[in-house]
Amino acid sequence: MEACHQHVLLVDADVKVIPAHLLDKMALSGLDIVTPVCFSNFRSQWINYDQNAWVGQRRVRPADQSVKLLDKVDDKSKPYAPLDSVGATMLYVRADVHRQDVIFPMHYVLSAVNRVEKATTALKQKVVLHCTLPGF
Repeated sequence: MEACHQHVLLVDADVKVIPAHLLDKMALSGLDIVTPVCFSNFRSQWINYDQNAWVGQRRVRPADQSVKLLDKVDDKSKPYAPLDSVGATMLYVRADVHRQDVIFPMHYVLSAVNRVEKATTALKQKVVLHCTLPGF
């Protein structure tokens, strides 16, 4: 990544359609890290594809019953909702966040939360994970 880069977009190879407005929406959000709710048509039913983006406890990976996936986020009145974990189906990251050594491991690492907290202290602001909700 060069100094001129302002944004990083990670897109899973399985993603087939990206709405035309979505990239601008994420880049103009003013947020450091944004992931959209991604759906997949499975057996003629639309399901939440990214099972790694959720709201739950930050210290341990919560049991399935205590996790709220993106399509179950309670407050849908706002275009963004805070998250405790993001997957990598589609992930927007401000390039400066990567320059501060915040990483997104390809596998689940419990200690990653501690590394993110230390890195965000260096940013002098808290990096908050957000999802962009459908309809906005």
